[in-house]
Amino acid sequence: MRSMLVLATLLAAAAANAGQASAPAPGARPGTSGPQGLDINADGLITLDEAQVHPRFAARFGDIDANKDGQLDQAEMNAHREKMRTEMHSRGEERWKAADKDGDGLISRDEAAAMPRMAEHFDRLDANTDGRVSREEVRQSRERYHQQRNEQQRQQRQEQSQRVR
Repeated sequence: MRSMLVLATLLAAAAANAGQASAPAPGARPGTSGPQGLDINADGLITLDEAQVHPRFAARFGDIDANKDGQLDQAEMNAHREKMRTEMHSRGEERWKAADKDGDGLISRDEAAAMPRMAEHFDRLDANTDGRVSREEVRQSRERYHQQRNEQQRQQRQEQSQRVR
């Protein structure tokens, strides 16, 4: 189950630009990214007005606001994040099973054709070069990607702080 989350995350990450840190939405608090940056007044809550600087997030605001009080607290954000992870994991599991035509739990190069992003990155994912990608190889690739991205973001923060000095 966890491996499908890894696969889905890897595939989503492969589509993103690996070398770029996410920028805060226009109007969000400087030095922040994601929904935390939307808490413009830094009171620990995100209102619909604050969410408007990020239209896609604002469009989902009503679904995330579980108690319908017009503001999102950390518990609601965590619950939404977990729901999204579960849905993403489920979709990834379905895609993996659909692609794994022989049911061996591995994705061959031919099977990867049903998963375009996996096909595109097949050689990088197939760490042991056996012509098949396992869920463990996908997990390891995702970990390497996140380590590299975190290191790049750390270096960017260092460079920014040196420019400020």
